[in-house]
Amino acid sequence: MCPIDLYSTVLRRLIKRSFGLWQQLGFHVTPNHFYGPIPALCLSPALWSRLSDLPGIDLRDRDQLALLADFARDFGPEYNAFSHTATPCPWEYYTANGAFESVDGEVLYRMIRRFKPKESSRLVRVTQPTSQPRPG
Repeated sequence: MCPIDLYSTVLRRLIKRSFGLWQQLGFHVTPNHFYGPIPALCLSPALWSRLSDLPGIDLRDRDQLALLADFARDFGPEYNAFSHTATPCPWEYYTANGAFESVDGEVLYRMIRRFKPKESSRLVRVTQPTSQPRPG
């Protein structure tokens, strides 16, 4: 076995066996991998220190900001009324739920209210299962 493969195997076993300990200490240990969602900041510091013009991508900044202003104007009182903590109603949304919290939940709420999808099947749950209901 190649030394790198041996090192990798031993490290993976160590991480797997000690995962619970790290979680209790407030750390979430994940391996660096090209396909992983967490970037390996140590691999290329220059990559993270420069701004990109994002050639070929139009973020439509003005449109995004206008949409946020519309959301605030049209639905602000509604999403500002969301409870921060759990309510007696177990399926009612609250912002400190540990999974789909403030901002994410509020933006989803505003998007559903604004664009009114005709079928609930078009709404896709992208979070881990919680006691929070699926929109729609």
